Amino acid sequence: MKYLKNEGSSPYFTADELSEIVKVSPQTLRLWRNLQKTPPYIQVGRQTFYPKDKFFEWMNNQQKGE
Repeated sequence: MKYLKNEGSSPYFTADELSEIVKVSPQTLRLWRNLQKTPPYIQVGRQTFYPKDKFFEWMNNQQKGE
């Protein structure tokens, strides 16, 4: 997936990028933010950014059944 490559890219995912990665709509991602069910994020005006390192930590913590 193009967003998961870190070659010279930003250390952040945008909300649109993250919604594509986790395969949910941007509206669902917004709802999850309101329910505090997303990885840590930074709000700059109307833009939301997710630190990539925190996203990968969050994903690892979502594993079930181990």
